[in-house]
Amino acid sequence: MFEGLGVYANATYTDSEVELSEVFEDAPSVDDTGNLVRDDVPFTVNRPFVTSPELTGTFGLTYENHGFDASLLYSYQSEYQSSSFRDFGLDRYTDEFESLDLRVQYNRGVGSGLFSIYFEANDLLRASEDGGQRSLVGGEGGVPKIVSGESYYGGRFFTLGTSINF
Repeated sequence: MFEGLGVYANATYTDSEVELSEVFEDAPSVDDTGNLVRDDVPFTVNRPFVTSPELTGTFGLTYENHGFDASLLYSYQSEYQSSSFRDFGLDRYTDEFESLDLRVQYNRGVGSGLFSIYFEANDLLRASEDGGQRSLVGGEGGVPKIVSGESYYGGRFFTLGTSINF
């Protein structure tokens, strides 16, 4: 009944952390003798490695039988810090991203060759008016997270094609 059906999945969980020592320059002040002084206040923060999402993964269903070859793939990548540490909770992030893709192909032998017809559907979770991956600023220490930019990929994408190999 399930001949030709395949399932696969992979996931990567990353718990990366780097300790950064920074110096915050305090506002200048005047000491008891009238000299202008600037006190540097050292501090340490723990942040994930830059461009290291906490979770990535793919889940797929495949089918191959009677000339049909099909796959349905879901991929996910969690939000990640996209630049090094910035003061005042204004770190830069890249938003989470997910994708659902489908490919169905039928192959038939013709003489000594092979005829194929296929259909592909990419980014099924995204309509044409939806944006793509967002760039974010903030979100740490009570600072609100704001969208600073967005990449646009054009929404769903469909392809229908044929090929003949001889």
